[in-house]
Amino acid sequence: MDPYANKMFSKDPYYKKIDLVSHVVAILDATVEKRGLEIIQPPTRVVNKDEVHELILTDQTTLSEDRRVDRIAYLAFVCFENSGVLQRGDKLIFGDVEIGTILGFDEAHLPNHQNIVLHTNNLQTGREWGLNLHAQLVFHKPE
Repeated sequence: MDPYANKMFSKDPYYKKIDLVSHVVAILDATVEKRGLEIIQPPTRVVNKDEVHELILTDQTTLSEDRRVDRIAYLAFVCFENSGVLQRGDKLIFGDVEIGTILGFDEAHLPNHQNIVLHTNNLQTGREWGLNLHAQLVFHKPE
């Protein structure tokens, strides 16, 4: 039984957690209008040190009943420098700029990699954001 799907929590069970630090291993430069990402129900995913996952941006603010995300911009593939928990609502920070907020996770490419889908008000590709290889991107739980 999934405690999230069954609404067993009256508040966020994650009181505190460490930031997850990653670095860019591939910069992406493409957009898609009808991608059809399927956001899974659980709002968290564990990532392990040295795993590589894909970051995808959307300007979609909420999930529809079918949990589908269509309008996207591909940001980057990142390698995680530490293990920890990613959570819906975590902020993605590049230097002193907030790129977006985790909206959810898509498992289309598992077990190869996880798609981490982030809401942004600035729907641009990794190239347009000015990302560089090895650039540090940090996932941070807001206070």
